[in-house]
Amino acid sequence: MKTYLKKIWVALICFGLHSNMAISQNQGLDLAEIDLNIKNISTTVLAEGSPYITEEFLSLKLEDLTTKIYSGRYNAYNGEMEIKLSDDKIIALDNNADYTITFIASNKKYKTYTYKDADLNLQREFLVVVSKDSSFTLLKKEHIKFQDKVKPKSSYDKEKPAKFIKANDTYYLNFENNTRVLSLNKKQFLSSFPKTEVQLKSYIKKNKLSLKDENDLIKIVAYLSSISKP
Repeated sequence: MKTYLKKIWVALICFGLHSNMAISQNQGLDLAEIDLNIKNISTTVLAEGSPYITEEFLSLKLEDLTTKIYSGRYNAYNGEMEIKLSDDKIIALDNNADYTITFIASNKKYKTYTYKDADLNLQREFLVVVSKDSSFTLLKKEHIKFQDKVKPKSSYDKEKPAKFIKANDTYYLNFENNTRVLSLNKKQFLSSFPKTEVQLKSYIKKNKLSLKDENDLIKIVAYLSSISKP
């Protein structure tokens, strides 16, 4: 089983477009790669499992920036989109920049968003674009947590190694230029939309939908969009 290091925050280094700093730090890269705003990749402690949603580097496109095809993977523990450059150097894209990343084989799309988390703290990270229409964009934040090693309580016990664990995703709804957390608790979800609460409740019940099923959630948000239009 592969092992990885736990994240230790390091200073971020942002590279301006075509700046002298970018050129000096990225000698040997082509112009498209100099245009990428990048930061240091977080370093690692030994742990079982993986911090990546998909272990291998997969082909992707950086929408609206370049036609070049890159290879990348998403580190859900660190919240970093890693890109492999032409010289096999691995960089992490700066979340503060505007990026739309599409993995070619799966058509899975990530985009940088500024949002408030469940504790109302302002964040900016890569979120998965689950569905999108003219009114609402359904997003999700993928989570992988680090569980520290557990020391044995007695001489009869064995130490449990540190490991990365896939955790439940958090869903967000973007509308009217705001991105907010979307509760998957039915009562809280319905109360978030007081003007359409009765219609939503009836639609969910009639179609036997679950907020905790992503495919069902897509249908619910699409219906919400249809009844929210003026």
